[in-house]
Amino acid sequence: MTIHSIVPIERIMEGSEEADYSYEQIQLNGMEMQVQRISANQAKIIRIFSPQANDYLNPAYAPGTVITFSPQWDGSF
Repeated sequence: MTIHSIVPIERIMEGSEEADYSYEQIQLNGMEMQVQRISANQAKIIRIFSPQANDYLNPAYAPGTVITFSPQWDGSF
């Protein structure tokens, strides 16, 4: 990333070290994505990883979208 600004870089980057982002990778509907957990069953999409260009055009998986999920149980112990 290149920044062209008259503002000192120290001022621009101020506070960025303090942010604690904990991301996890999940797979949802066959698509792998990086999410930030909001609660036990909700997460915010940060980015998706897909070789299919159409997946990036799907508004349901746009970055910033909050998804709700529940654990899947296959009936085995």
